[in-house]
Parts: sequence; structure tokens; C-alpha cells
Amino acid sequence: MVTISTDQYDALIVGQGAAAFAAAMYAARYQMKPIVIGERFGGETATGGLIENYPGYPEIDGFDLMLKFRELADEPARGSAS
Repeated sequence: MVTISTDQYDALIVGQGAAAFAAAMYAARYQMKPIVIGERFGGETATGGLIENYPGYPEIDGFDLMLKFRELADEPARGSAS
């Protein structure tokens, strides 16, 4: 089923992996309204199992890491970039 939305966005980001969510975070930081679309949540990171030595996390499951990425991308910008 296709849902039609009348919302307007400034950026279309294709994919749901780490790069896509990082792009969404930066777009929001610059006061843009991005939309992220993709077939499979989390990309390779989500299915990669244990991720070690990721900044801020000595060990974290890849799926959990992608949930954190999505959570940050969904938050309103925490202030504009200069």
C-alpha cells in the first residue's frame, strides 16, 4: 500500500544505514527537513553483530547502534550550525 503525504521536505535521503542517518542529522542541524527512506533499516551495521571501539561505546550491538542513530536523526536540531 502506498501512502501519499502532502508534507514538504528539503532533502530526500535514500538508504537506512549509518551514512543515511548521519546525513539526516547534519541536514537537521542546518535547519533542513530531511526524509529518510529505504528498504531495510540499519544497513550492514544493524546485521553486523557486536561493534567494538565505536566512539562513545566500547562494545555495542550493531542494531542497537542504528537505533541510537535513528533516535538522534528524529530529534529536532539541537541548535543551528554556524
